[in-house]
This record gives sequence, C-alpha cells and structure tokens, in this order.
Amino acid sequence: MARYRVEMKSTVLIDIDESKFTDEFMEQYRQLIDPGFCEVRDHAGLLAELAVGGIIENGCFVEGYGDLNQQGIQLVELPKIETEAILRDGEHI
Repeated sequence: MARYRVEMKSTVLIDIDESKFTDEFMEQYRQLIDPGFCEVRDHAGLLAELAVGGIIENGCFVEGYGDLNQQGIQLVELPKIETEAILRDGEHI
C-alpha cells in the first residue's frame, strides 16, 4: 500500500456585511461557539473552510450564524481548489 501526500490550495471569495457583526453578535458568538473569534476575519476563515468542505452554500442555515443571507454572508464564487503537489510518501519537491 502506498501513501500519498496531496498538497492543495483553496480560494474562496465571500462577501460579508460587516454591519451585521455587531459587538452584541460577536460577544454572543464568543460565549456560545468559539471564544477565540475576535474579528470578522475569523468568521471569514471559518466560512471559507466550510465552503471548501461542501458543508455550506448560499442561503443555508449555519449554527452560530443562522440563515447566511439574513446574516449578510454571500459566497461570491464556488471554491476553487488547485492541486499543488502529489507526493508519494518520502518524496520531496
């Protein structure tokens, strides 16, 4: 059996209405979901990961955000995933 390491690069373009991420929303999110989320940038990163994993799409409900459209979150483009390298275990670039 051979083991391969596949290195990939993902790009996700997301529009976020930052006015929806009020101090109250951010504090409630930190209390209920993740205390490390201090900036809208943190949310953009998580939402991008969920989009790349095929877990979210426009208009869906996401725990902590509710309906993405109502929270002012729009995936502008489908995630683009590019393969950077496919290496057999032990190979080096």
